[in-house]
Amino acid sequence: MKHITRSIVGAIYKRLPGGEEIPATSKQPGVFWCRYTVQGKRMRHRLTDPGTGAPPANLREAEKMLQAVVSPLLARDENARLCAMAGAVARSEDVLAAAVEAVRPRLAIANAWQAFEKAPNRPDSGPQTLSMYGFCWAKFTAWVAEAAP
Repeated sequence: MKHITRSIVGAIYKRLPGGEEIPATSKQPGVFWCRYTVQGKRMRHRLTDPGTGAPPANLREAEKMLQAVVSPLLARDENARLCAMAGAVARSEDVLAAAVEAVRPRLAIANAWQAFEKAPNRPDSGPQTLSMYGFCWAKFTAWVAEAAP
Protein backbone atom coordinates (compact mmCIF):
# COMPACT_ATOMS: atom_id res chain seq x y z
CA MET A 1 0.00 0.00 0.00
CA LYS A 2 1.14 3.50 -0.80
CA HIS A 3 1.18 5.97 2.11
CA ILE A 4 -0.36 9.27 1.03
CA THR A 5 -0.37 10.84 4.51
CA ARG A 6 -0.52 9.41 7.99
CA SER A 7 -4.30 9.25 8.05
CA ILE A 8 -4.91 8.46 4.35
CA VAL A 9 -3.57 5.27 2.75
CA GLY A 10 -4.52 4.31 -0.80
CA ALA A 11 -3.86 1.76 -3.54
CA ILE A 12 -4.95 1.06 -7.10
CA TYR A 13 -5.88 -2.40 -8.33
CA LYS A 14 -7.82 -4.04 -11.16
CA ARG A 15 -11.06 -5.98 -10.87
CA LEU A 16 -11.95 -8.67 -13.33
CA PRO A 17 -15.55 -9.30 -14.45
CA GLY A 18 -15.93 -12.10 -11.88
CA GLY A 19 -14.93 -9.74 -9.03
CA GLU A 20 -11.41 -11.09 -8.68
CA GLU A 21 -8.85 -8.44 -7.68
CA ILE A 22 -5.47 -8.37 -9.38
CA PRO A 23 -2.50 -5.95 -9.16
CA ALA A 24 -2.83 -2.75 -11.16
CA THR A 25 0.42 -3.53 -12.98
CA SER A 26 -0.99 -6.78 -14.41
CA LYS A 27 -1.24 -7.00 -18.23
CA GLN A 28 -4.61 -8.72 -17.89
CA PRO A 29 -7.52 -6.43 -18.89
CA GLY A 30 -9.70 -5.23 -16.05
CA VAL A 31 -11.33 -2.19 -14.51
CA PHE A 32 -9.19 0.09 -12.32
CA TRP A 33 -10.44 0.48 -8.78
CA CYS A 34 -8.98 2.23 -5.78
CA ARG A 35 -9.13 1.56 -2.09
CA TYR A 36 -8.05 3.92 0.64
CA THR A 37 -8.50 4.36 4.34
CA VAL A 38 -9.38 7.70 5.86
CA GLN A 39 -8.97 7.81 9.63
CA GLY A 40 -9.83 4.13 9.99
CA LYS A 41 -12.75 4.10 7.52
CA ARG A 42 -12.18 1.90 4.44
CA MET A 43 -13.37 3.22 1.09
CA ARG A 44 -13.26 1.55 -2.34
CA HIS A 45 -14.73 2.49 -5.67
CA ARG A 46 -14.20 2.33 -9.39
CA LEU A 47 -11.93 4.99 -10.85
CA THR A 48 -13.51 7.23 -13.49
CA ASP A 49 -12.76 10.63 -14.93
CA PRO A 50 -14.82 13.13 -12.87
CA GLY A 51 -15.62 15.18 -15.98
CA THR A 52 -16.52 12.52 -18.51
CA GLY A 53 -17.10 9.40 -16.42
CA ALA A 54 -14.70 7.46 -18.67
CA PRO A 55 -12.51 4.76 -17.08
CA PRO A 56 -8.73 5.19 -17.18
CA ALA A 57 -6.94 3.61 -20.12
CA ASN A 58 -3.73 2.83 -18.24
CA LEU A 59 -2.11 2.87 -14.81
CA ARG A 60 -0.76 6.41 -15.22
CA GLU A 61 -4.26 7.79 -15.84
CA ALA A 62 -5.57 5.73 -12.92
CA GLU A 63 -2.96 7.28 -10.61
CA LYS A 64 -4.01 10.77 -11.74
CA MET A 65 -7.64 9.91 -11.03
CA LEU A 66 -6.70 8.59 -7.59
CA GLN A 67 -4.97 11.91 -6.88
CA ALA A 68 -8.18 13.73 -7.92
CA VAL A 69 -10.10 11.61 -5.41
CA VAL A 70 -7.57 11.95 -2.60
CA SER A 71 -6.61 15.64 -3.06
CA PRO A 72 -9.64 17.03 -1.16
CA LEU A 73 -8.95 14.54 1.64
CA LEU A 74 -5.32 15.65 1.74
CA ALA A 75 -6.36 19.31 1.87
CA ARG A 76 -8.73 18.61 4.76
CA ASP A 77 -6.02 16.64 6.54
CA GLU A 78 -3.46 19.42 5.94
CA ASN A 79 -5.93 22.04 7.17
CA ALA A 80 -6.55 20.08 10.37
CA ARG A 81 -2.79 19.67 10.89
CA LEU A 82 -2.17 23.39 10.38
CA CYS A 83 -5.01 24.33 12.74
CA ALA A 84 -3.49 22.07 15.39
CA MET A 85 -0.09 23.68 14.82
CA ALA A 86 -1.61 27.16 15.13
CA GLY A 87 -3.18 26.15 18.44
CA ALA A 88 0.15 24.77 19.64
CA VAL A 89 1.89 28.02 18.68
CA ALA A 90 -0.71 30.07 20.56
CA ARG A 91 -0.32 27.88 23.66
CA SER A 92 3.47 28.12 23.52
CA GLU A 93 3.25 31.92 23.19
CA ASP A 94 1.09 31.98 26.33
CA VAL A 95 3.59 29.79 28.18
CA LEU A 96 6.46 32.01 27.00
CA ALA A 97 4.67 35.18 28.11
CA ALA A 98 3.98 33.64 31.54
CA ALA A 99 7.64 32.56 31.87
CA VAL A 100 8.90 36.02 30.91
CA GLU A 101 6.51 37.59 33.41
CA ALA A 102 7.63 35.17 36.12
CA VAL A 103 11.33 36.07 35.80
CA ARG A 104 10.85 39.79 35.21
CA PRO A 105 12.18 41.86 38.11
CA ARG A 106 9.45 43.42 40.21
CA LEU A 107 9.27 47.16 40.70
CA ALA A 108 8.98 48.25 44.33
CA ILE A 109 6.16 50.69 45.06
CA ALA A 110 8.71 53.12 46.53
CA ASN A 111 10.63 53.17 43.21
CA ALA A 112 7.59 53.45 40.96
CA TRP A 113 7.57 57.26 40.98
CA GLN A 114 11.14 57.46 39.67
CA ALA A 115 10.26 54.92 36.96
CA PHE A 116 7.24 57.05 35.99
CA GLU A 117 9.36 60.21 35.75
CA LYS A 118 11.94 58.47 33.51
CA ALA A 119 9.37 56.74 31.27
CA PRO A 120 9.56 57.99 27.66
CA ASN A 121 5.86 57.42 26.98
CA ARG A 122 4.35 59.21 29.99
CA PRO A 123 1.97 62.14 29.49
CA ASP A 124 3.60 65.53 29.03
CA SER A 125 2.44 67.14 32.28
CA GLY A 126 3.53 70.50 33.60
CA PRO A 127 5.83 70.88 36.62
CA GLN A 128 2.97 71.82 38.94
CA THR A 129 0.95 68.73 37.93
CA LEU A 130 3.99 66.49 38.34
CA SER A 131 4.59 67.97 41.79
CA MET A 132 0.99 67.20 42.77
CA TYR A 133 1.29 63.64 41.37
CA GLY A 134 4.52 63.18 43.35
CA PHE A 135 2.86 64.40 46.52
CA CYS A 136 -0.09 61.99 46.03
CA TRP A 137 2.28 59.10 45.31
CA ALA A 138 4.30 59.83 48.46
CA LYS A 139 1.08 59.78 50.51
CA PHE A 140 0.05 56.51 48.87
CA THR A 141 3.43 54.82 49.55
CA ALA A 142 3.27 55.96 53.17
CA TRP A 143 -0.21 54.50 53.49
CA VAL A 144 0.85 51.16 51.89
CA ALA A 145 3.90 50.94 54.17
CA GLU A 146 1.65 51.38 57.16
CA ALA A 147 -1.33 49.28 56.00
CA ALA A 148 0.54 46.34 54.40
CA PRO A 149 4.25 46.34 55.20
